[in-house]
Amino acid sequence: MIRTISTIAGGLLILIAATTAVVWRTCSVYVGPDEQAVIIKKTGAPLEPGQTIAKPGQKGIQHDTLGPGWHFINPVTTEVDIVPLLEVPAGNPSTWRTVYDSGKPDYAVPTLEGDWPMVGVVTSFAGKPSPSDAEVVEKGYQGLQREVLTPGVYRLNPRAYKVELKPAVVVPVGCVGVVTSQIGEMPGVEVTRESVIGPDGQAIEGQPKTIQKLAEPGQRGVLRTVLGPGIYYLNPYVYKVTIVQVGYNEITQLRTEPLGAITFPSADGFTIEVEVTVVWGRHPEHVPEMINRLGDLARVRQIILSQMRSICRNLGSDYESTDFIRGEKRELYQQAVTERLQSVAAEKDIEILIALIHNIAVRASDTGESPDLKATIQQGY
Repeated sequence: MIRTISTIAGGLLILIAATTAVVWRTCSVYVGPDEQAVIIKKTGAPLEPGQTIAKPGQKGIQHDTLGPGWHFINPVTTEVDIVPLLEVPAGNPSTWRTVYDSGKPDYAVPTLEGDWPMVGVVTSFAGKPSPSDAEVVEKGYQGLQREVLTPGVYRLNPRAYKVELKPAVVVPVGCVGVVTSQIGEMPGVEVTRESVIGPDGQAIEGQPKTIQKLAEPGQRGVLRTVLGPGIYYLNPYVYKVTIVQVGYNEITQLRTEPLGAITFPSADGFTIEVEVTVVWGRHPEHVPEMINRLGDLARVRQIILSQMRSICRNLGSDYESTDFIRGEKRELYQQAVTERLQSVAAEKDIEILIALIHNIAVRASDTGESPDLKATIQQGY
């Protein structure tokens, strides 16, 4: 009797163990430390029109996923799909480099080298339908999300969200980021008139030009506030950032340059040839307006060069040849060129520190040979 009971008890234990093993093997799911499990319900209420992700109690792909560890599911009613966790890379600071290319203009921005941070741009298939005219949506709506994912690891359902990795915005030291908002209402336009230098050296008001005003937060266009040096996690579909070098650079017009030295007739009939160096700069507060009006620094540099040559010629023609030989007169000419160039450039939000006149040559107009400079100087005194 006792043996029979022991046999039955042993059989029951074996049956329980076997059943437990079968249930464990059939119903348990292991999710690794770098994984997540997408849940798909085989039973439940049908999805509503326009709905792609199921709510609790509905049939289909569930919004929430299972995290790392052991989980028990009913294989009859539930299916799981093991997928990796989402990682938005933080980069490797030990590899970060900003490199200035000697072959590019001195106002060019540096090239970024190394493993820099990324952002995750999210498109949601879950939530309320997005408004028909919405370019980006807030959290809880279907469509391109305004908010991005910053570096980190996320348990985000890949069936409910599509994530596109994009580089974070990096503003190097010595630069600012000019932000252009790509969504919102237009800020309106304004009419400007920019001065140019006329043939007699006078400032002439240019033709009216219609430009878009700087945008305020929430509007579309170039924003008035710039980004200082640093790393920014912005949505590239909402904001476009143009990196601009600030500070001072120089423009030098030499005889060996493609345009050559600046030449003009003096008041007493000599030909004057000068080389010029202009120190120009961009203040962070003025960069948005400058970029909004002119587009880029290459265009700014071309404007300075053109105005510099015109001003030097027009003002220089009022001086006699001896004025370019005597130190005090050269300084007055240099000061006059600087002030006139500063006045014209200020209308375009360009800062001119100084215009330096150097390597002056005085020649006779007819023969091209150097005149008797000693006699010319003596006449000047």
